Amino acid sequence: MKVYKLTIEYDGTDFKGWQIQPNVRTVQGVLEKAIAQLVRHNRFRFVGASRTDTGVHAEGQVASLRVDTLRMDMPQFHYALNQILPPDVYVRSMEEADPKFHARFQARGKLYRYRLITGRRSPIRRRFVWEYPRELDFELLQSVAKQIEGTHDFRAILVGEQKDAVCSIEMSQWAVEGDELVYFIKGNRFLYKMVRILVATMVEMAAGHLPADTMTLILRSKIRPKILVAPPQGLTLMQVFY
Repeated sequence: MKVYKLTIEYDGTDFKGWQIQPNVRTVQGVLEKAIAQLVRHNRFRFVGASRTDTGVHAEGQVASLRVDTLRMDMPQFHYALNQILPPDVYVRSMEEADPKFHARFQARGKLYRYRLITGRRSPIRRRFVWEYPRELDFELLQSVAKQIEGTHDFRAILVGEQKDAVCSIEMSQWAVEGDELVYFIKGNRFLYKMVRILVATMVEMAAGHLPADTMTLILRSKIRPKILVAPPQGLTLMQVFY
C-alpha cells in the first residue's frame, strides 16, 4: 500500500464543507467519488488536513491518499483525477509520501487568510469577501490582531465540545491590498470557527460596536463574550505546514 500527498484548491461556495456527509455535496465526498472511479475495486483511505466549514475556500488544503495501487502511474492518475473533478475543485499537486504520512495528524501549522471590503458591495467578489457596510479603524484592527500572537487559551470563544483550547499563534496581522482589508493568521492549530470569530470580534471593535478591551478579556480572563462569527466566504485556507 502506498501513500500520496495531494495539495488541493477549491471554491467552497457550493459545498457543505470538507468532511463527507450523507446526502449533501462536500469537497471530500466529490474527491472520494472521483478517486473511486480511478482505483475501482482497490481499497483506499482519503484524509484531509483541515475540515473547512460550509462556504470556506482553500488554496492549499492537503490530503493524504492511502491506496493499494493506482492502476496507472502517478502523473497519469493526477491528470485523470483533475479531468473527472468538477470546476470548483482542483488537485494542484500530487506526490508520493512517506508510508507513515497522515495529512491531519502530522500537520504542524496552518495559514489562513480572510478578505474584507468596507463601505461598499462588490458583486464580482461577493463569493470571496465579506462586504462590511461601514468603514473601519485600520490601526485598531492591527493593534488588536497583534494581541492574538503568542500562546493563549481560547476557551472563551470555544464552540462545541473540544477540551483543549490552547493554541499558539505565530502570526496575526492585517494588510491593505487595493480596496480590501486582508487578515492573515498562522498557528499550530485552530478551534472550530476560531478564525471567523476572531475576525468578527476585531471588525466589530474597529467599528466601535465592542469595547476596546474585548480581545484582552477573551485572551486573559476567559470571560465568554457574545459569540460573533464572520461570514464563511471571506475565509481561505492558504497553506498547511509539516
